Amino acid sequence: MTKSQQKRSLFSKGESQAQAWGFDIIIAVIIFTAGILVLFIYTLNYPGQSQEKINDMQKEGSYMLSILLSEGNPSNWTTETVIQPGLLSNNRLNDTKLSQWHTLSQTNYPLSKQLLNAKYNHYLYLSEPFTFPSAPGGIGQQPSNTKNRIKITRLSLYNNKPVTVFLEVWE
Repeated sequence: MTKSQQKRSLFSKGESQAQAWGFDIIIAVIIFTAGILVLFIYTLNYPGQSQEKINDMQKEGSYMLSILLSEGNPSNWTTETVIQPGLLSNNRLNDTKLSQWHTLSQTNYPLSKQLLNAKYNHYLYLSEPFTFPSAPGGIGQQPSNTKNRIKITRLSLYNNKPVTVFLEVWE
């Protein structure tokens, strides 16, 4: 074999080995890119699900608080006659309705959720130093360690003084 044939023979072997390495690198790049793409899509969608839940809780909490900060139906409801609970009379928090709502929440919490058309838990309380005479802490189910919890605030009048009403909503 002449020197030029040996060179050509060595050169052709190197080409075939380089082609095999090139194919392996292409497959590795495709797998790596697919992994990065899956991770990217997952991270984009995951916070969106949490944000959707928070938005849903925010809407539901605002709706519940708007019901509670109304006169209710009937306007002079009791635990036996309530269709829609409202804690106001003459645009002020009413002690009798607060007491009735507290009693209903303590004795039949699922019914209180149903009357508010709620799928999330709730807890209503006032800013310090105001407390309800019948419910010193608040009304509803007090939150424990929860993953998702929001607080909605509104202003109202209680005993002819401005007060902040808080409603915590959680899963």
